Amino acid sequence: MVCTIVSDKLEVNFIYKKHTQDIKKKITEMVWKMYCKGYDTFQVNCEYGIPLWTAEIITALKMYNAIFLDIFVPYEEQCKDWSEDKRNRYYECHKNADSIAIVNTHYSKECYKITEEIMISKSDIVISFGFSENIQYYSDFYNIPLINLD
Repeated sequence: MVCTIVSDKLEVNFIYKKHTQDIKKKITEMVWKMYCKGYDTFQVNCEYGIPLWTAEIITALKMYNAIFLDIFVPYEEQCKDWSEDKRNRYYECHKNADSIAIVNTHYSKECYKITEEIMISKSDIVISFGFSENIQYYSDFYNIPLINLD
């Protein structure tokens, strides 16, 4: 079964930076819980923050478990303005992914929404860290269960 993990992107704001380890622990617990329930494929867009951290966690779990990582890249140059460290982590996740789909060749205002819709349409469940109207809409539209976490 397929689980998509998304975020409202607030974790990259200053408020959450001191809580990064707590957030990563929560992600790890949620991924493991879903894996134990039979979800063996996880989808992320690899944006910096929860999606990238999720990809890193799944990559580590792949060493000892039959777990799969699918990355949906919103646009080709997604990480071009990131720091070298973040880019290296991003490409390491790509190297260890089971599949990578580039959704758009260039950035547009809609590229993240399009990517979220594609991932959700291919999911059996969606885990959202924080609330997003788009995620709620697509989950309702495709009748995919949505778990919102704070």
